[in-house]
Amino acid sequence: MCLAQCLLDRVPGRNWARAEPYVRDAIAGHALGAGQLPRLLTDPTLMVYADPVVLRAAVEELADDEAAAAQLPAPARTYLRTAPLLTRTRADPPLRAKPLATAFDEDGLPEYARVLRDHPELGVPDGPPPASAPPPTVPHPRPMETQP
Repeated sequence: MCLAQCLLDRVPGRNWARAEPYVRDAIAGHALGAGQLPRLLTDPTLMVYADPVVLRAAVEELADDEAAAAQLPAPARTYLRTAPLLTRTRADPPLRAKPLATAFDEDGLPEYARVLRDHPELGVPDGPPPASAPPPTVPHPRPMETQP
């Protein structure tokens, strides 16, 4: 617990963009070991700035434990759903923020998407993506009449 808290104390104003790379990338493992990871998984900026492979492994380990999985907050479930994309591409934070914000919107968690949109350096577009328009109504063709 002490090491996880010491690392958290080194994040300037809880601004993960300004945290040292080691702190950003190691916090998930140390918080998991201290039983504190669920409380960090409500911070979408951590999900964007932490090493996606390390964070995914820690969240998956937590999700695999039946008792701990019950404590998994909704944003963490969204992260797990998008983690394959985030870890496969190894993209920079702005590119990770966009699909994550979209996933938060899709999962009914717009307040977490809004947090990412409130960070201009991430470049997440305003609002959820527009819903696709329903297909146009096409009149049903009349059956062909047969001639006697």
